Amino acid sequence: CRVWGWTVRTVHDFLQFLPFTWKLVLGFGAYTVLTFCLLVFGYYDGWCMMLYFCLQLALLLFLAWWAYGYYRLRQGTKTIAGGDLEYQIDTRHMPYDLRLQAEDLNNISVGLAGAVDEKMKSERFKAELITNVSHDLKTPLTSIINYVDLLKTTGQTDPKAMEYIEVLDRKSQRLKKLTED
Repeated sequence: CRVWGWTVRTVHDFLQFLPFTWKLVLGFGAYTVLTFCLLVFGYYDGWCMMLYFCLQLALLLFLAWWAYGYYRLRQGTKTIAGGDLEYQIDTRHMPYDLRLQAEDLNNISVGLAGAVDEKMKSERFKAELITNVSHDLKTPLTSIINYVDLLKTTGQTDPKAMEYIEVLDRKSQRLKKLTED
């Protein structure tokens, strides 16, 4: 019993970690050999022919199970690609290779959701910073604009002073527009 249990576990582990392509090749080879043997012996024995039909039915059921798992995987992929990053593909009763793929997609969707949340948080902080800086600039800028307006009404006779006041007025109005934008 121990030898048989060890053999089954070893073969199971070997097949489980075998690449998918090799699993297909080995499965198809085993199917071909078994079908050939059952057809050759089934020519003389009715039980072998019955086993042949049972093998065909088992293969059909296996392929239907695998196709349904693949269909669920594709639907989940479309849902996640459509923008529903919270969606999790149900991996229960899926073939091993498809389950691994579905779990990887679920992990990708969780990672993407986290990245999107982090990006949104960063954008909120950025908008908040701009709003605060803009508000902090407006208060002294309003004082500068008011003082420039007062200087314009003092009736300066010096052309150099009038030129300076004009430059101050232009630059302060430009800065006001920039902070408002």
